[in-house]
Amino acid sequence: MIQHARRVLKKAAKRATLLQTVAEPCQRFLWRHVQRAFDWKADVSTITIDITLGCNLSCRNCDRAVGLAPSAETMSVEQVDRFVRESIDLRRGWRCIKLSGGEPTLHPEFGSILEALTPYKKTYPDCEVRVLTNGHGERVRGVLSSLPGWVTVKNSEKESGKQRFRTFNVAPADLETLRGDDFSRGCFILEYCGLALTRSGYYCCASASTVDRVFGFDMGLKSLSSLTDAAMRDQRSRLCRYCGHYKYNYREDWSSTQETSPSWRDAVARYREDPPRLTPY
Repeated sequence: MIQHARRVLKKAAKRATLLQTVAEPCQRFLWRHVQRAFDWKADVSTITIDITLGCNLSCRNCDRAVGLAPSAETMSVEQVDRFVRESIDLRRGWRCIKLSGGEPTLHPEFGSILEALTPYKKTYPDCEVRVLTNGHGERVRGVLSSLPGWVTVKNSEKESGKQRFRTFNVAPADLETLRGDDFSRGCFILEYCGLALTRSGYYCCASASTVDRVFGFDMGLKSLSSLTDAAMRDQRSRLCRYCGHYKYNYREDWSSTQETSPSWRDAVARYREDPPRLTPY
């Protein structure tokens, strides 16, 4: 019964209709009051690959911390090629592979990244390969105009960095009402955005990878086969306490002003002095 309710609410909450205004509060209510029976479940059919943190915007409250903790590091073509080999060898039939960032089209080898994904697309032709872009600027639009036909685009069409976002850099561990929560239960990102891969490995979600990159816990999993439920629960226990998206479970606020809680201020200060060196994938 609970699982059926989950599926119905998940579908309804994704639609920009009146149903969404009802479904989202219902999901939060069940998460808070039907514990464990309504933990968020990772969408293991979808993966977001953050190929670069370079971006031509610096949006406040960005959940990749592009402005607060900039990085010139990118995923290599060889790493993407390894992901493809792992996926094919393990017969992992992804429903959707999303290329993200930063602004993914600014990756210096973006064309080669797409070429590296081609063998997977040939093996699993029903898999959607999607580029998540801000659509901002002539360079970005030029790359988008030349994409091969098998690549789809989700364009947020941003015109500036002055957007309203969830307060990602306000850590729930800094809030008296939330710091005692069981953070391993996660939030909506698990179901709505799926798994993640960065230059530091696999994560339960892309937002968790941002926390790891800035705080330096080095929790990225180095193989697809190690991406187990237990491993992801360990990641959530450690990383979700610093992720502002977790506050969605309690109807979190949105803001166009950068908001940063003490844990994030300290972590960003350390990062700018000496960025953590995470083990590469």
